[in-house]
Amino acid sequence: NFCHTSFFSKNIFFCFFPGLFRSTDNGQTWNHIDYGTLATSTQALLINPEGDIFAAVTGIVIRSTDDGQTWSGINYGIQGDVLSFAINSQGKIFAGTDYYGLFISTDNGNNWTQIYYSPDFTHFTSIAINSNGNIFASSYFGGGVFRSTDDGNSWVRVINGLSETNVLAVTIDSEENVFAGTYGGGIFCSTDNGNNWVQKNNGLTKPYVRTMTHFDGDVFAGTYGGGGIFRSGNGGNEWTQINSGLANSDVRSFAINNVGNIFAGTNDFGAFRSTDNGDSWIQINNGLARNDIRTLATKSDSIIFAGTYEGIFRSIDNGENWIQKGLDNKSIYC
Repeated sequence: NFCHTSFFSKNIFFCFFPGLFRSTDNGQTWNHIDYGTLATSTQALLINPEGDIFAAVTGIVIRSTDDGQTWSGINYGIQGDVLSFAINSQGKIFAGTDYYGLFISTDNGNNWTQIYYSPDFTHFTSIAINSNGNIFASSYFGGGVFRSTDDGNSWVRVINGLSETNVLAVTIDSEENVFAGTYGGGIFCSTDNGNNWVQKNNGLTKPYVRTMTHFDGDVFAGTYGGGGIFRSGNGGNEWTQINSGLANSDVRSFAINNVGNIFAGTNDFGAFRSTDNGDSWIQINNGLARNDIRTLATKSDSIIFAGTYEGIFRSIDNGENWIQKGLDNKSIYC
């Protein structure tokens, strides 16, 4: 399956499944390039219960089974740029893309099947799954929120009461309340599995919500435009700004490890960590080549991965130090 060719000086790059090949002699001979030697903007990260790491880089989904030492392309059947991942209790992986809808893999990413597509609703930027297996996917550019109650086989658009349908983030708290973070309308909450939504902005000073997560009864919202991070401990009825130590208020991603340490990725000031439920933050950028953190994922109480515009970085000491894992500062066009 042909993807694209690109020319750089005397090098010719030719991409087709299952990989990228390069010729340095005008096409006379070709060498395969491991995905682990390539880098580009990392959009999303996922770590499954077995510890396999999935990364969505521009135009490619890659997987590592050895803590990021090596990577392999697992793009068969998927289209577009993947913007979000989620995995259910059966190990099925769901992926949201920019212009090609939603995909599922039932074999650990080896093969992908499109399960939802509409030209009218694009950019599935976030996916959340509740304890009953119901899947919620946020669609930016007016799509709102979509729900599936049958493992992704069918989808329903659930926007009753959702007055702002440019939705960037969804999360589900311990009480099964579903939260939707929007661009311009703040935060909405559904207490009935997405059937109805109520705006919950009390204390939220910036209505531009980029990312959301939850932990131990609290919900966290990362905003941009000067808002930073907000926390609610009562189902979204009240929000408190928690920016002590946060040097940048443009928050793009969250991750929480199994001991409750919260990590926040920002646009230009790198990564931050809180060990007190968000009351205070410290910057943790030692070893990061770029400070624009697009996505984060934790593997244990001390291992965390960060996706940036220049590839993937790993920390094995709770974010104190970072090293780049397999992806260097090159580009891939495919």
